[in-house]
Amino acid sequence: MSTSSQAGSLADSATVRPAGSLRVVKVVARIAIADGALFRGGWRWGVAGDESGADSVITEMSVTVDHRECLVPRSVYADLADPTSIKISRTVRGFEIVICGGQEATYYRARTQWRGGLVRERWVRGAAFPDEAWEHTLYGWVPLDGR
Repeated sequence: MSTSSQAGSLADSATVRPAGSLRVVKVVARIAIADGALFRGGWRWGVAGDESGADSVITEMSVTVDHRECLVPRSVYADLADPTSIKISRTVRGFEIVICGGQEATYYRARTQWRGGLVRERWVRGAAFPDEAWEHTLYGWVPLDGR
């Protein structure tokens, strides 16, 4: 699903079958107009430098798997400006969420890999110079099962 970079939300849902189990995955990203000091200045994907500022930003993102809310760290979405689309797709061991945004020279594609209801890694690449403008984040989680 896609929308313009204005206030509102981007959403997608999918039924995925990673490792033989059927899962219903839904993601919603809340979009707000970037006004005020909090959203001006600083560097974000989708903006040409920090002087121009973003028109819109993702202020909140929720991911649910089989109606259970997943933990979504702010680092998954907080630096993505002017988002235009979001999509969920199946992977061999889980699912991925792809958020695209920016315009022309500032266009980016952010891809997060999820397994077991947890984000495992994130890749962001700028379209203009994908080999020079990129970021890769790995997430590690402490098990909550008493180990």
